[in-house]
Amino acid sequence: MSVGDKIKFDDERQRYTVVAQDERFAILVKPFNARRTYLYSIVDLNQAVRGRHNRIFGIPYDVSTPDGAAAVLAELQAGTLEVSARNYQTLTSRELEDLRASAWRKAISHDRASVCEACDLPCPEDRLHVDGHGFSACAAAFTEDGAGD
Repeated sequence: MSVGDKIKFDDERQRYTVVAQDERFAILVKPFNARRTYLYSIVDLNQAVRGRHNRIFGIPYDVSTPDGAAAVLAELQAGTLEVSARNYQTLTSRELEDLRASAWRKAISHDRASVCEACDLPCPEDRLHVDGHGFSACAAAFTEDGAGD
């Protein structure tokens, strides 16, 4: 899955477009022509859910723009924003497999020369690898006190 990809969910007629993504999250939008606006969804691959954000009064970003989507992605990564626990949909096993497979393909093709020294697998980032269930850090990426180096 990469920016610009079209994603179709089982219960939706229209496909979403990926506007921002990382190993865990993806922000997707689709046009809502009746209101001349857009609808968005945040996908959390680790929790296997998708939905809107958890803030009551909204977010000050237009997620349909690259800058707004990047700002939301940064808040998701920092843990200050998450998928709503009240208004979410669980991803079906087929949707989850498709999303993870496309994320895995992106990771492998990201840099074929980058190989993890600990696990000898291609890595999307230094010392990260795909374990078949999503992304996880190699044991060698952490120091003895449990913090990353």
